[in-house]
Amino acid sequence: MAKEEGGKKQMPIYEFRCSQCGHEFEDLVSWRDIEEGKVECPNCGSKDVRRRLSLFATRSSTGSRENKSSCGPVG
Repeated sequence: MAKEEGGKKQMPIYEFRCSQCGHEFEDLVSWRDIEEGKVECPNCGSKDVRRRLSLFATRSSTGSRENKSSCGPVG
C-alpha cells in the first residue's frame, strides 16, 4: 500500500519470481498493481509472476543489524 510522506507517495519494494522464465526481480509497485496483475517480468514480459517472501533488517538496542524472519533461518 502506498503511503504519503513529505508530500510524496512511497511504495514498498516487492520481490517476484517469473513463472515463465524463472527470473527473480524486485519492483516498486502498489498492492493494487499486484492484485490487478499489472506486474510484468523485465526479462520476458510475462505477467505470470509470483510475489516472494522477503526478509527485512531490524536494529537491536545495540544498533547492530540482523535479518529477522518469522519463518526461521534461510539458506
